[in-house]
Amino acid sequence: MKSCVIVSNAVSDKLRNEREISSDSPAATRKVFMWANTIKSRRVRSYILSLGRGKGNGSLQFYKAKVERKDGVAIIYLPFCHISVVSEFITLFALPYFIWKLWKRNKSSFIYYNRMPAYIFGVIFGYYLGAKQFIDLEDGEVDDGRRSIKRKLERAIPFLFDKCCHHGAFLACSALSIYTKVRPVKNYYGVIDEHLESSKFFCAKNKVYVLLSGTLIADTGANRLISAIHKMRENYDDWMDSLEFSICGMGDSICDFRELESSSQAPAVRVYGRLNNVEYSKLLATSDIGLSLKPVGGIYADTTFPSKVVEYSSNKLLVIATDISDVKSVLGQDGACYLKGNDADELINCLKRLMDNRELIDTIAMNGTLSLREKMGKTSVRREMERFIFGEY
Repeated sequence: MKSCVIVSNAVSDKLRNEREISSDSPAATRKVFMWANTIKSRRVRSYILSLGRGKGNGSLQFYKAKVERKDGVAIIYLPFCHISVVSEFITLFALPYFIWKLWKRNKSSFIYYNRMPAYIFGVIFGYYLGAKQFIDLEDGEVDDGRRSIKRKLERAIPFLFDKCCHHGAFLACSALSIYTKVRPVKNYYGVIDEHLESSKFFCAKNKVYVLLSGTLIADTGANRLISAIHKMRENYDDWMDSLEFSICGMGDSICDFRELESSSQAPAVRVYGRLNNVEYSKLLATSDIGLSLKPVGGIYADTTFPSKVVEYSSNKLLVIATDISDVKSVLGQDGACYLKGNDADELINCLKRLMDNRELIDTIAMNGTLSLREKMGKTSVRREMERFIFGEY
């Protein structure tokens, strides 16, 4: 039996609470868990080798390595402690050991989720072992203008990963191919359940719930929504009474959203902050529209794929998204409402059109979901993954 190991920092809610980790990425965790579950089959055993770490609180608490199982996938967490420097050294030296253990048992193939400095010793060790190694790129490098020694060292990381993970690269969007010299490459946007239920019948509801989730900062479009809500309240109209914005996540803009929440003016705003996976799933199930507002021409426009659009559409939400990256090729021309610019008025006009024609919410949402099922169904993705990783299926 073949085996595949995804090296990442994905952590379950249980481990996050146990280790008091406050800086993990829920979206990345969900993507990694789904990926490992998809690869798993009668011929392939999949593992997740997780750093199991986050921002330390300075305590002397130490956590041993541990194993969890989720949907038949073994998740191996490295040791962790809350003293920052010590924790980094533990990760650097523990990772090669676990890579060796997994490779020795099954001659595993390894996929490194993003080019993290914490992987350096592990990826070099795997290269000299002769392990089959792949890189997964979720983001491109953004030049922030810094010229420090640390920044120069960070720029050497792509070269190192290209050297050690030369068997292939998975890309979160097609534009990321310019950020690596590794060939071949394969776009991987995620995977969805092929068994869809009927639509939600949004138009039958009295109120429409609009969700913005994830990292709440200007570079992800949070400020655009804040500006739009202010404008809507300044130019109130009756249709706004039937609209409620749900804000989930953390970031610099959350204080502005809480200020909007404190007012009783329409449209209503409700801020949930950080939710665990169960709570977030419930919020998705009660939402009608999902917002993906990374600015057109912004630093993330062509360096990443807004994975929220997959998350929203697979849960049968209508997606309102800026026309960036590969969104249109994934959801289809008629599978979302696309914003061409970054103006708040364009977003307001889009919402008004949908509120005036609520049947469009259901129709467009289902178009997007059907497009996802065609491109990202579990069976077809598994077959493509096996062919790319193992050269057969």
